[in-house]
Amino acid sequence: MTYRTITRITAFGLVTFITAINASALPPIAFTLSFEKNSDGKVSIKGTTNLPDDTILMVKLENQDNNYGAEDETSVTKQAFATGFFSDHGSALRSGTYRVKVTVPIAQVQPESVRALFGAHGENLTGPYVKKSETFRDDNIVEFSQEIRI
Repeated sequence: MTYRTITRITAFGLVTFITAINASALPPIAFTLSFEKNSDGKVSIKGTTNLPDDTILMVKLENQDNNYGAEDETSVTKQAFATGFFSDHGSALRSGTYRVKVTVPIAQVQPESVRALFGAHGENLTGPYVKKSETFRDDNIVEFSQEIRI
């Protein structure tokens, strides 16, 4: 944590404020998602993000109507990521609306280079997708969700 001292002259005299500044805060986390469907009807989730290289991501694909759910671990490389191909027991995915959920797990499971940027408990993560972990209450995680039509 960095501290900044601000001194102001007011009608009441000289007033000094000491303000804590989180100088290591990352810009708000952002995502874009797309998918690739191969000739076998299997689907790979692709995306871009401003997360640092080597950030571990968990990408979940769900369809409540088809009772389908699968997850793949991937990582960020040059502001992009991609999963392996999702299938339904080796067969093509059925057409429908699927929810993609991208989760950035707690900082402790990230590589050291990523943890150094996130902070020990993810305290440097910012933006609308940053949430407190339900399991590790002192830690921030990132959760992004979007529907896609396959």
